Amino acid sequence: MEITAYEVREARPDEFPVLVETSCLAFTGDPLMRWLDERDGSDRCMLAAMASSDLKVAARRGIIHTVNGGAGNAIWYPPGAKQDLFDRIELITSLLPVMRLTRRMWAKVRLFRKINKIHPGTPHYYLSQLAVHPGVQSRGLGTALLRPVLAVCDREGIPAYLETQSEKNVGFYQKSGFAVRETFTTSDGLLRMWTMWREPAGAMGDSL
Repeated sequence: MEITAYEVREARPDEFPVLVETSCLAFTGDPLMRWLDERDGSDRCMLAAMASSDLKVAARRGIIHTVNGGAGNAIWYPPGAKQDLFDRIELITSLLPVMRLTRRMWAKVRLFRKINKIHPGTPHYYLSQLAVHPGVQSRGLGTALLRPVLAVCDREGIPAYLETQSEKNVGFYQKSGFAVRETFTTSDGLLRMWTMWREPAGAMGDSL
């Protein structure tokens, strides 16, 4: 299917089930999902729990964009409204019924604590999730989903921040002006993650 236009807009609550399904499909086999699931990362119960929790928190304090009828979604938190420890505890609680309770559990808890600890204190827009349906990936929808908030960042002179567990995604985000801020490995040494930071265009002579 050829895509020639992108309709990016704020998502409605009644669209959340479609967005959860898109996220489940997009993150099947993702390195973080495989690590959390400890099998092949295709546990749809766990994927759905994470996506639903993220949408629930974002509906209270974030920005949820969708594109082309739910083919993709982006969840952002504006300055001062990032996920806090309570939100992450809510996420962990939602995962407990579907997460395998193994020796890796403590590594999982330490990962969520570390992500919260290293989150920058400088005011910024935080990209919590970017998901595109596998059937339409690599066609520009992900970049289109980023544009509205990055345009706000540039207009208001505010940085943006994200975490990713995919080296391939590092290159994707670099094309939109993000740079690697920190790289770390989970305490069990099995998962590598990158944090990325984007200065607003013009702040250091850069542009989209």
